[in-house]
Amino acid sequence: MPRKKPNILLIALESTRFDHLSCYGYQRPTTPNIDQVAAEGVLYERAISPAPWTLPSHACLFTGLHTSQHGTNFNNPRLNPDLMTLAETLAAHGYRTGAFSTNPWINETLNFNKGFDTFRWAKRAFEWLAPIFPRETILEKVVRYVQDYWRPPSLRNNVLIEKWVKEAQASDQPFFAYTMYYDPHYPLRPRPPYAKQYLGEKYGRWLRVNKDPDRYMAGAVQMTEEDFEILRGLYDSRIASMDDIIGRLVKSLRGMGILDDTMLILIADHGENFGEHNLMSHQYCVYDTLVHVPLIIRYPARFPTGLRVQGQVQSTELFTTILDVAGIDRQAVKNDLRGRSLVPDELAVAPPLPYAISEYLVPNLERMQRLFAKYNWQQYDRAVRSLRREDYKYIWTSDDRPELYDLKADPGETNNLAAAQPELAAEMQGQMDEWLASINQSDRSAQPVQELSEDVLERLKDLGYL
Repeated sequence: MPRKKPNILLIALESTRFDHLSCYGYQRPTTPNIDQVAAEGVLYERAISPAPWTLPSHACLFTGLHTSQHGTNFNNPRLNPDLMTLAETLAAHGYRTGAFSTNPWINETLNFNKGFDTFRWAKRAFEWLAPIFPRETILEKVVRYVQDYWRPPSLRNNVLIEKWVKEAQASDQPFFAYTMYYDPHYPLRPRPPYAKQYLGEKYGRWLRVNKDPDRYMAGAVQMTEEDFEILRGLYDSRIASMDDIIGRLVKSLRGMGILDDTMLILIADHGENFGEHNLMSHQYCVYDTLVHVPLIIRYPARFPTGLRVQGQVQSTELFTTILDVAGIDRQAVKNDLRGRSLVPDELAVAPPLPYAISEYLVPNLERMQRLFAKYNWQQYDRAVRSLRREDYKYIWTSDDRPELYDLKADPGETNNLAAAQPELAAEMQGQMDEWLASINQSDRSAQPVQELSEDVLERLKDLGYL
């Protein structure tokens, strides 16, 4: 019999496109272990992230709110301390809580440890050197590169999680654990043996391909379709590596005899661009390449085996879904929670989601301006917000270049219908305006990224953010 309050394991898949997972129909067998989790649980066909990159997307996951509400963004990277987090709520209702992050945005400096009894993130190869050398040494960088090649942080994360879970099992408390696997994030380095498997005869060319998104988007380098094909091969190899590591963790939980007592959630924080709309990486847009994400939930007591949910859902609704499964009244949370429960029985009787909102409100132009100042970086200096129905998506832009797409006829969002269908565009803009008027918008003052610690800044530079 499952626990009255189940364990909860929330796994964030960094930069993972839904259409590169084989359980979502991808032609390459990239994810046999995730496929097995989907076969034993519920797969959501149209899950929409409220933000297209890690920092605001995680703030949405942790608070159940949208970016306009929580205000966590590039110009204000700290999670609002006045908001209740999912971990804080679960801890108040008897859960033991632990977080294990491999991404520098998700760290205690930015308040993402709020509510977690245990919080770990991969800072440096030799953390004991930090008091002596504020910046990471050359030796540490080399060691970290080698580790990423042979024993990635995600694999080391598994060791920490498994140890923590065993300790939690010794108590009478259910546990809530969060972890992130950042394997498919730029820069895309090969990892054996997967790189050769997915690149084939093109393996020897990966070093010559540009892997700097800013360099491409600023127009400082031209790239061919073959270049992007090689990048997609590297990307798929990293997804396959991540899948293997997730499979090991699931096997470990199964071996402990607690897998069926655990609500296992797999969700990407956002997707990735490989030349679509002349973009790389995950900035400057809210197209489906970034905001349509995989979501899979396994918990046999409440989620039927092998079900695929077709209707649109939003990842902000995970907060309310977890509360439902844990038996916690949403009134116990002071945040303005509006999400439905995604438990299939509850979802079947809930009103359909009229639309999903995604926002990219503060562009990160710091690196592009610094390194490619003479190129056309100004085109990205704008905010965008989308309202996505099941059939159409409308995109508001701060520079007055609205976009409208028929998602059924044009899933790649290549034919802008805003001028051809002005009445529909105006209707959806009106819905967006009504939504904005209905929420309490954040008015937090900016706190520059440069105020972060040296460790965090170094890691963000390595990942191409600064």
